[in-house]
Amino acid sequence: MPTITDGDFRNGVTFEKDGSVCTVVEFQHVKPGKGAAFVRVKMKNVITGGVTETTFNPNDKYPTAYIERKKMEYSYSDGDLYYFMDMETYEMTPIEKSVLDDSFRFVKENDTCTVMSYKGNVFGVEAPNFVDLVVTKTEPAHHQPAFWRLPILRGAYTLFTAMKDGIVAINYSAEFFDDESIDEEPSKFEKWLEAKFGSEKLNRMILGLSTVIGIALPVGLFLLLPSFLGGFVPKDWGVLARNVLEGIVRIAIFLMFMWSVSHMKDIRRTFEYHGAEHKTIFCYEAGEELTVENVRKQGRFHPRCGTSFMFVLIIIATIVSSIVFSIIDITNPFLRMLAHLILLPLVVGISYEFNRYAGRSESVISRALRWPGLMIQHLTVFEPDDSMIEVAITAMKEVIPDDGSDEW
Repeated sequence: MPTITDGDFRNGVTFEKDGSVCTVVEFQHVKPGKGAAFVRVKMKNVITGGVTETTFNPNDKYPTAYIERKKMEYSYSDGDLYYFMDMETYEMTPIEKSVLDDSFRFVKENDTCTVMSYKGNVFGVEAPNFVDLVVTKTEPAHHQPAFWRLPILRGAYTLFTAMKDGIVAINYSAEFFDDESIDEEPSKFEKWLEAKFGSEKLNRMILGLSTVIGIALPVGLFLLLPSFLGGFVPKDWGVLARNVLEGIVRIAIFLMFMWSVSHMKDIRRTFEYHGAEHKTIFCYEAGEELTVENVRKQGRFHPRCGTSFMFVLIIIATIVSSIVFSIIDITNPFLRMLAHLILLPLVVGISYEFNRYAGRSESVISRALRWPGLMIQHLTVFEPDDSMIEVAITAMKEVIPDDGSDEW
């Protein structure tokens, strides 16, 4: 049987080790100042999906493992057995339900899947990358009451609804993430939570907690913390000085936060998708066909971006609080924080109306007002590659209404 050594390691190489079949995920050749060289390898057990990291010496040898990948057509299920047909011989192969992962729930009869086996034993089934599904039941769409469509009020309603829907979407997407620790035994605390509340109720609790944190973090960091610090400014400095310093601290925290997260590898990739989103929207708003070539040439800084909205919200919060605190001089840090919470819906509403105007108008005044927000997008919107643009185009096509109701 062919063998491999540390010099043969490449991403995707499959070999046997201690009775398990492993594939190389990452590897690094290390040559220390003293001692023999070695290879640090992150490898994945192709049977269980578990990921481990270990080191290999130059003299180590391991048998090469051949994983058979065969296209087969899913035919039907009978209890816990799922039958797949060999498209060449038409023979049926039964596969245990335990072998199938969560993605298989989207597979329909007659769909073509990839069946993976090692030495004749099936250990996994890959669902097709694309499937056609028909929606048979869905939750009713949001119906915004007339009261919440009034100026100022509609901004607060839209923001908090969008945040809630966004968190729901992120949690839903997380269900399909290939977590490296999926095969790990749940902790005692996790088992206790599931036994205490049940899986469904626990998921609702986690979603609710995520929503609270998603709202509390930016509000606390960009609004309440500067307000709290502003309460310690000496009284003899005056109301104006206190409010100006509070605004400067608020903007500084926002810029430092955005700058720091933009240097995180995973977040930067998210910000590249952000750029693909902007370019695709620009292309759609220009009335051009949604193709990679047309989208690529578009600008990446959009006047209605969420980053611009956050920056505008911070500026509006500073202006509104300066007006209110000049009328009612509140110096107690905790009372200032409470006042900012009470003013938050008003601040959000005014910010929404500002972005709504700035995004629709091309006047000199409008361009001047939205310029700072566009500059801030240098921190959160990066140039995407073509694969990201393709994803953005696909997502955009799914939400374009046929009745023109997207006009605002």
